[in-house]
Amino acid sequence: MDITSLRNKAIKPITRHFYLPVVFIFSANICFGFYEVEKNLQPRAWFEDKKISAEVILFARPFLWLAQSSSTQTFDSETDHVGGGVFRMLGNGNVDSQFDWHFNLATAYVSDEFDFPILFNNANNQQPERSALLTKTVNDEKQQDIFIDQLYSRYTIKDSDILIGRQAISLATTLYFTPNDFFAPFGAQTFFRDFKAGVDAVRLEHALGNLTQLSFFYVLGYQWDPFSGQYEDNPDSDRASKLVQFSSVIFDLEWELLGGRVFGDSIVGAALQGELFRGLGIRAEGHHRRPSNNQNRLFVYSQEPAHISEWVLGFEHQFTPDLAARMELFYNSAGASDEEDYPVLLTQLMSSGDSGLNLASKYFAAGFDFQISPLWGMSSVVLSNAIDSSYLFVFDFNYSLSNESVVNLGASIPVGDEPDTSMGLLNPLQNIQSEFGAYPESVSLEIRMYF
Repeated sequence: MDITSLRNKAIKPITRHFYLPVVFIFSANICFGFYEVEKNLQPRAWFEDKKISAEVILFARPFLWLAQSSSTQTFDSETDHVGGGVFRMLGNGNVDSQFDWHFNLATAYVSDEFDFPILFNNANNQQPERSALLTKTVNDEKQQDIFIDQLYSRYTIKDSDILIGRQAISLATTLYFTPNDFFAPFGAQTFFRDFKAGVDAVRLEHALGNLTQLSFFYVLGYQWDPFSGQYEDNPDSDRASKLVQFSSVIFDLEWELLGGRVFGDSIVGAALQGELFRGLGIRAEGHHRRPSNNQNRLFVYSQEPAHISEWVLGFEHQFTPDLAARMELFYNSAGASDEEDYPVLLTQLMSSGDSGLNLASKYFAAGFDFQISPLWGMSSVVLSNAIDSSYLFVFDFNYSLSNESVVNLGASIPVGDEPDTSMGLLNPLQNIQSEFGAYPESVSLEIRMYF
């Protein structure tokens, strides 16, 4: 569980007419730092001899999140807030440079029982699809968990690597919308991506040349239990994913082809990235899939289509060493072409544990990264739903006092039709008028520290 994967229980009507105060946290044992944490940190505990080495690093991420609503239909009060933290122990080691291992042990704590908005960071607001056996709930009321986020080993044989265990699998080429990143993807508005949730898998990577690689993936699938709010302990063979990926460089562009089955659906996809001319970069990815008859699968739709296509085209440019900008267009044929279909999609989302649903069929995103000074940095993105004309403006500010810690202030401002509460419906899912209009206007503050 992380700040973007808290348990979700309701969609909350939001008003945009409020101003959140600036939040300050003072603590004797917290230091503030910079957004770009130095990646090659000196480990605080390590062992090394001629053939064996091991190292351990600790990471802490306390946070505070604030939002406000004028409606008491699904809120206990006009202001909703939550505080907590995520703490990790990161370790890795190797033997004879042929065998290495990695682990990421984490604990997460949330101060109070909290109905986190289901649409907030909708690409990864649910738990990743993996066995619940490696998660221990210490305090269900306070949402305190201890879990193994990653635990895998790698064995190298000449030009091949074999990875076995709970590992992060990233198949994304684009940044905001990532339809090919099937396993625990990041949300479009997520800026901090140092830790990707692991899934239970076996991966084989074989180098066919200096710039050509062939990869095989076998990922275990699990049934979602809506009563317990998590995936089951034992794998479900019908949901196992089997993928083949081929990548190479042709005409200075990196191309990828992939195919197989993902959570029971047949998949054929492709991706490319590179530079077109004069510093203009291009990124594109997508896939075509045929849905299975599995009733408890990842993908759900308002109507059952015979074939689904999801494609993203993006461009980026580095204007100066301190300023970069990018934009992406996303087409999702399974998404709704009218906002009246949203309640059906959202009802299926809550009952299935789906963590990869995009409500609409057409989206646009534009964002930038700007290094204001050696100590200050910021990022921003605006997401646009072209079907219901709603928008989400997200801002991310960072300030540095050391190489191993960071203070982050985030803000999220939605623009769109708010949920309609005039009918007094008990189920807030039936009130949705626009996707981003249902989001809260919010402010978050968090500290990130390696030690």
